[in-house]
Amino acid sequence: MDRVFRSRVARQFGALTAARMAAAALSFVWLAVATRFLSVTEFADLALLLTVGAIMSVLADGGLPIILNEALAAEPSRGRATLVLVLRRRMPLTIVGAAAMAALFLLAASEARPLIPVLFAGSMLASSWYTSCSAALRGAVSVVPEAVNETLSRLFVLVLGTILVARGAGLLGAVATYVAADVLSAFGLTVVAWRRLSPNEPADPSDFRMSRVLPLGAAAVAGVLYYRIDVWLLAIVSQAGEVARYTVSYRIIDVLILPAGALAVVTIGSLARLDDRAAVRRADRMAGILCLGVLPAVVVLLVVPGPLLEFAFGANYRSGATVLRILALAVLPSVAALVWGPLVALRHRGLLGVTLLSLTVNVALNLALIPHIGARGAAVVTFVGQLAYAALLRLLLVGLVRRDAALPTGAVSGLPNKMHAARS
Repeated sequence: MDRVFRSRVARQFGALTAARMAAAALSFVWLAVATRFLSVTEFADLALLLTVGAIMSVLADGGLPIILNEALAAEPSRGRATLVLVLRRRMPLTIVGAAAMAALFLLAASEARPLIPVLFAGSMLASSWYTSCSAALRGAVSVVPEAVNETLSRLFVLVLGTILVARGAGLLGAVATYVAADVLSAFGLTVVAWRRLSPNEPADPSDFRMSRVLPLGAAAVAGVLYYRIDVWLLAIVSQAGEVARYTVSYRIIDVLILPAGALAVVTIGSLARLDDRAAVRRADRMAGILCLGVLPAVVVLLVVPGPLLEFAFGANYRSGATVLRILALAVLPSVAALVWGPLVALRHRGLLGVTLLSLTVNVALNLALIPHIGARGAAVVTFVGQLAYAALLRLLLVGLVRRDAALPTGAVSGLPNKMHAARS
């Protein structure tokens, strides 16, 4: 089992990490292009739109992709029917999220043009659809379709987006690019999912019972708010330039933590058959390896942040060096939190409380610091918040291990009911 686990995780992690790193590189180039052809105000509004879109998309998440991934890893024969069940739940919620996205964007945007959020709603709908297909394929079959889509989609955005903004299409052209890319992804992954997922067994609604979905959904909403609300608060309280400088620095950090995100999603299915103690031990090992791997890049960001920003995004963004330096300190706790988070989400009810507490403190500190020191304040809150959040997740994992140790000999904790029965 251990050898099979390592082989499966290594293959899937390698494929998805390579794809996400390639996608991150392409996105980084696209971001650099956008900063040169869009005004600072337009770029700030684009960053704001992507942020509120991510926040509101989680309303259609509800933890469903995580459960879908785990359910099909355990029972791949239920593939097609389970995917359809999830899509029927997610799409109506996405419409509600798109309406909320439009309201939040128009409230904080520098230039409140209704056509922008209306167009972007198409991206949100397509994204909810294709991420459901990706989660199903990842659990039941392979990460390869998702990995291919990650790379091709970002390449498409770079090519089409560059053409449009270079010809003066501005923010509207950039948004249209995202919509086109997401619609194509939805179409392609739907075809692959329908061909490769098993049609043999019906879905099991008990996997998606409300007692399980609601805590995961609430934690997902709180988690995305925790990670994304700083940009919206900057747009409300500060100026467009502060939003733009914070966004480009944060994008560099996103690139560094991508491997951790990839590892987190591929191990959900692989850890599904392990008891709590074994799962936590492996998650800790993965987090440690990833933190060591990213440490040299963190040192570079701490030493030469200004020249990096100027080279990548232009002279207008060199003044964000302090912001980037502070955010670099948040990389290591962020990597650990990304690896530990999905395991805690599936096995511990305390995640929602921890996330809500972190979110409350995050908002309060941002509101206290942003009016005085702008993007630097948001960066300080991100560092302190990520450090505390990772520590709290670690405490929850310690609780899982202690609970496992307290079970009678032969009992197995932390497993889905059907798999527990199979082991008995």
